[in-house]
Amino acid sequence: MERLVDVGATPLAPTHDLIVETLQESELDELVPCFKVAWEALRSTRNGRAVIKVCEAARDGGVMLGWYNVSEMAASVPDLKSALRKEYADEAYLPVLLAAADYYFRYLDSTADAAAAAAAAAGGAGSCE
Repeated sequence: MERLVDVGATPLAPTHDLIVETLQESELDELVPCFKVAWEALRSTRNGRAVIKVCEAARDGGVMLGWYNVSEMAASVPDLKSALRKEYADEAYLPVLLAAADYYFRYLDSTADAAAAAAAAAGGAGSCE
């Protein structure tokens, strides 16, 4: 999302419909197709769906996109997956956290590239950068 709009300046609830609504209300309609392509790319993988689940849990806890830079936070923790296993060993949601962490390490760049390529193939409507 941060590639489309400054999430630090624009509070966003981390759900598909609320992000689309916020983009439209902010007169950023041209970014909606790019976001939808990126969202579908996210939903297309098991780990991407785990990220969505983590975002849903964050929303339920009242956290908005932009309050935390998850990519930076994930990169700042040495051996994040081991740290998650240690901290949340007894939690039923540990597999979802591990899958989301795996997404950030393995899929973030390729998903962004795929979204940009798909948007370009769709006629270049708006800019995803």
